[in-house]
Amino acid sequence: MDDLSRFCCQNSRCPDFGRRDAGNLTVTGRLGKSRQYRLLYCRTCRARSSERKGTPLYRAHLPEDKVTSILEHITEGCGVLKTARLVKVHPDTVSRYGRAAGAHARAAHDELVAHSPETREVQMDEKWSFVAKKEKNCDEDDPEDQFRGDCWDHVAFDPEHRLVVSVVPGERTAESVRELVGDVQERLDGRVPDLITTDEYSAYEGAILEAFGAEVMSPRTG
Repeated sequence: MDDLSRFCCQNSRCPDFGRRDAGNLTVTGRLGKSRQYRLLYCRTCRARSSERKGTPLYRAHLPEDKVTSILEHITEGCGVLKTARLVKVHPDTVSRYGRAAGAHARAAHDELVAHSPETREVQMDEKWSFVAKKEKNCDEDDPEDQFRGDCWDHVAFDPEHRLVVSVVPGERTAESVRELVGDVQERLDGRVPDLITTDEYSAYEGAILEAFGAEVMSPRTG
């Protein structure tokens, strides 16, 4: 008997879309040169899809171990060109799998860390990097440079459980900080953590007060 508890229907119009272990899936065939992948059938919407759909390996033309090697190099901080040289693939291939894995990782994080009820402390900070080249080397008149330059990852981290609660990539602005703090508030179901620490970036003060602040009237003392 096939164990399909980890899978769900990938048809966004299906009532059982995204529901794991809903009992609506069956194996209706095999795919691949060696028929190594299962073809899943949804009894709810009658859609068929490969068991790899919804993963970075869906429709992959490279062997699985090579795709895994690409993603491992990216995870360790290797750049696109360096990864392409080490794994012996084209740089565009590295970028393509990186984008696919990034979207999948974000979706997996939103599912697994939709709520974080045990988080009591949160550390918020920013990490700088750049895309293709640094901001000072970008040309405002070059359309391609609109997608290059400095990039910041705004991160909310639970040090007690070693858990990344939220990540917001983008420019280092007050708007990005508000998005980060607001996302943390949603994942904590509005509960105020015991401790919040940040760096000296002034945008945090207003964002934290807006998300977690409460006006308290002190009782009269006479």
